[in-house]
Parts: sequence; C-alpha cells; structure tokens
Amino acid sequence: MTLQTIPSFGVGDAKAFRSAIIEASRNGSAAIGDEFGEVFVLAHEAVRLGLTDRRLTGVGLSFFDASGVPEGELRDWYGRIMFTNEGKAHHRLRRLVGKAFTPKAFASLREEVAVFAQDRLEALREKGGGDLLYHLRDLPMQVMCSLLGVPKRDVGKFFEWVTDLSPVFGFMTPKQINMASAALHSLREYVAEMVEGRATCPSEDLISCLIQAEDEGDRLSRQETVDMVTNLLIAGQDTTLSQIGCSLYVLFKYAGGEQLSHNSEEKLSSIVDETIRMEGSIAAAPRTALEPFEVDGQVFDVGTIVMLTTYTANRDTAVWTEPDAFRPDRFLDAKTPKMMTFGGGAHFCLGAWLARLTLEEALRAVIAAKPRLVGDADDLEWMSATGANPVSIPVGFVE
Repeated sequence: MTLQTIPSFGVGDAKAFRSAIIEASRNGSAAIGDEFGEVFVLAHEAVRLGLTDRRLTGVGLSFFDASGVPEGELRDWYGRIMFTNEGKAHHRLRRLVGKAFTPKAFASLREEVAVFAQDRLEALREKGGGDLLYHLRDLPMQVMCSLLGVPKRDVGKFFEWVTDLSPVFGFMTPKQINMASAALHSLREYVAEMVEGRATCPSEDLISCLIQAEDEGDRLSRQETVDMVTNLLIAGQDTTLSQIGCSLYVLFKYAGGEQLSHNSEEKLSSIVDETIRMEGSIAAAPRTALEPFEVDGQVFDVGTIVMLTTYTANRDTAVWTEPDAFRPDRFLDAKTPKMMTFGGGAHFCLGAWLARLTLEEALRAVIAAKPRLVGDADDLEWMSATGANPVSIPVGFVE
C-alpha cells in the first residue's frame, strides 16, 4: 500500500501544512513527507501508543543530519541536551532538572506573569489597538528571564538570541543554521558567566536551583547547567509564544466575536486546554525508528523519522465529539480524552506547567480587556519555527 504524500514538516506555508495533515487524517491513518521522507502517524490511538513505543526513540540528531550540519558548536550542544538524549543519560538529566524546575519551587510566579500580561494589554489599549501578538511577544521570555535572574536590561538580547535559535528543533535552511550558530555562541557565553557567578554567590533563581540540585550525590556539571539553561530558554520562549498566538486565533475564530467569560480557575483552564487541542502550535512529536517500522502495511527502515502527529490526534473523529467545534467547557468533563500536545512517555514536556501558567494569564488578560479582531481570522498569515502560529493578530477596542 502506498501512503499518501503531504508537505514535509516545517517546509513551506505553515497554514497550508496544517490543512494538509488534517485532510490526510480524514483520508487515512498515515502519510509521508514529500521532501525528507518522514512518516506521519495521524490517528489518535496510534499516536498515543507511539509516544511510549520502545521501537521508537527520540529524534536525536536526525534533523541535523537531514539539514546537513555534520559538526560544530551547534551540533555538539544539540547532541548533549535532554531533548536529544535517551535512556540513562536522558533520565539522569530529567531527574536532576526536575528537582529544580517544579511548580512548587516557583509558586509565586503566577502573580508576576499576570502583571506582565496586564501591562501589555493596557499598553495596547492606550494605543487604541494594534498587533496583539506583537505586544505579547516577549511575555514568555520575561517569564523565563525572571526565573533565571537575568537583568531586565538584557531581556531583549535573550529574546533576539532565542528567536534565531528557535529553528533547531526541526529541519533548517543554511541561513537558519548560520544564524542559530552565532546566537548559540553568544547566549552560551552569557549564561556561562551567570552560572559561574551563581556557583560562588547563590540566589533564589532557577540557575542556583539547577546548580544545587542533587540526586544521590550526582549533580549537573557546569557545562550541563549551561546547556540546560539554553535548552529551557528556547523551549520556554518559542513554543509558548507560538501557542499564545494559536490560542488567541482560536478565541477570535471560534468564539464568533463574542467575548468569553470565566467564573472559576477550572473554567479558564478548560478554555486554555480547548484552544491547545484545536490549534496546538507543536503539530507533532518526532521520533526515530530503532528497528524496521510498519505503518499501514508499508515497512520503513531503521533510522526513519516518525512524526507522531498530535495535531491530528487531537481532532480524530473516532475519539473526540465534534472535534472541529470550539467547546470551552469540554475539559470540565472528567470523561474527556487526554490531548497529547505536550507529548508523552519519557519525553513529556518538562515545562508544561509553566507554559500553561503563562497561557492562562495571557488569555485571562485578553478576555478581560475585550479586544476585537480586525478582519477575518481565516485571513491571518501564518509562520513556523519550532511551533506554528499567526504572524500577527490585529485588534481594536470598542469602548
């Protein structure tokens, strides 16, 4: 059986790609990328099983191999981070980082995030409107830099470096490789100085917690700490910002122009979950086949990149009731299936709690401010880096 062909992941128009994978999921349970030959697993149950399938491992350096990055600082760093490691190496890093990077350790952060979001909406209102996503563009970076203890004057530098680094979790062009390499070098130099400073003079920030994190005498080395901080920065900024854009798109498109209300934290949490289900900025969890892998009767070789497509799994008609309908109360029902946007198994997103916190406060501020979309949501242009999202979201205010 020949699998249907769709555009390769991260190549070409982001909006068209999303339409293509939804269409493919309606016509079958798998597809193959036209440029890189990656295999897309589309059905909910197959994706769920794939996230814990031991025949599939993390993507490792497969994207770098496919993009033609055989050596250099960028590849070396990428090969050391938690995202690309498996087994004991991955478990060790996750265990140590998990001791420091916890919701309990930063319970007071929500109030700070709320102030950030409210300030940006107020600035937008004072201007009479504008690009909502642009005004929220540095919200995740402000949150991460606050956690790390980065001086406010340098947040802009971090934002630029991480923006240039965001394509490293997918296929890259030569220009993106060069920009990412330069940004990584500058970012690691800055972070290395911070790590050395916290080693001699600890504070209450995340870097100090990472340095002090211990498990049966084991600690992160200085290099591991620098690598981990840069990894957390990239994951925390790009994926969260792109999800903010996607979630706002859902609110404006599917709420029919009517403002939502939430009278409890549970209702707000359900609204956030429903926007993530409908438009997850991360469309798939990449894996690599450890042994010949069969999809719809077709066998693929060891080393094949397998894309566990959570975007289509979250809209599978075999699992979800009215999957294309926006239902803000959907996740208040305990019987609602689990969405898989944050992955699963050993590679479940370590920062899911922080992303959700940031999203909740961003959406809370937007719902309270009551902006109105200028134009039609379907006409918004989309872009993609680590995640995909609208390029801009123009809004105005009706007093």
